[in-house]
Amino acid sequence: MRGYLTTIETVTGQAPSTCPWRAFYEPVVREVIGVAWAIEDGNLPAVIGTDPPYALTQALGVYHRALKATQADEMRLQRAEREAEHRAREAARKAGAR
Repeated sequence: MRGYLTTIETVTGQAPSTCPWRAFYEPVVREVIGVAWAIEDGNLPAVIGTDPPYALTQALGVYHRALKATQADEMRLQRAEREAEHRAREAARKAGAR
C-alpha cells in the first residue's frame, strides 16, 4: 500500500491521508465523480448549476488537477518507452551493419 501512496503523491503532488479506495465512501467524492465528465465536455455549469457549493467546486478543482497530472505522467512514460524502443532499434540496426 505504501508504494501506491508514494506513487500517487509523486504523480499528483498530493499524498492521500488514508487508503485511496476509502475516498469513494465520501459523498463529495462520489458527487465529483458523478459530474466530472462535464468538465471536458464544457457542460459543467449546466450540471452543477450557477451557484454550486464551495466544497464541490474545490473538490472538482483538486480532481481535475490530479487527473491532468496523471495523464501527463502517463504520456511521459509512454514517450520514454517509445524513445527507448527507438534507441534499441537504432542500436540493433547499427550492430547489424557492422
